[in-house]
Order: sequence, then structure tokens, then C-alpha cells
Amino acid sequence: MGTCNVERLALQAKLDKLLREEAELRRVFRKIAARREQIAQEITEIQEQLLRDVKPFRLKPDLRLSRSRARGKNKFKGGEKPNGETA
Repeated sequence: MGTCNVERLALQAKLDKLLREEAELRRVFRKIAARREQIAQEITEIQEQLLRDVKPFRLKPDLRLSRSRARGKNKFKGGEKPNGETA
């Protein structure tokens, strides 16, 4: 009977140790989660500050010529007019 009590006490000690480790891990996890939230808020604030200082802009449309327009432009080089006269 004495052996059962020793085994039970050993198991209880292991369980207590695991419960303490779990509590510590939960505490650390809560700190990490809270810090993650703080970092996200700081990033948002920094982005807002940077964007406040940036002037809005628009991208220019793509001005490349279509093939048909490019061919028409290449026909008359050197200031020629469509009827063959020079300018």
C-alpha cells in the first residue's frame, strides 16, 4: 500500500508542475497578445501620420499607341503632310 501512495504523490507532483507551467505560459501568451495589439495600434498611427504628409496623386493613363495609331503616325515623317507636301 505504501507504494501506491508514493506513485500517487509522484503523479500529483508532476500534475502540479504541469499546472504551474501552464499558468506561466498563459501569462506569457496574454502579454504577447497585449503587445501585439499595441504594435498594431502604433503601426496604424504611423501610417496615418505618413499618409497625412503625402500629397494625393493619380497614375497617368497608359499613353502607348495602339498598333493602328502607331502605323498612322509612322507614315508621315519629317513634317510631311498627308498629301505629300512638306511643311
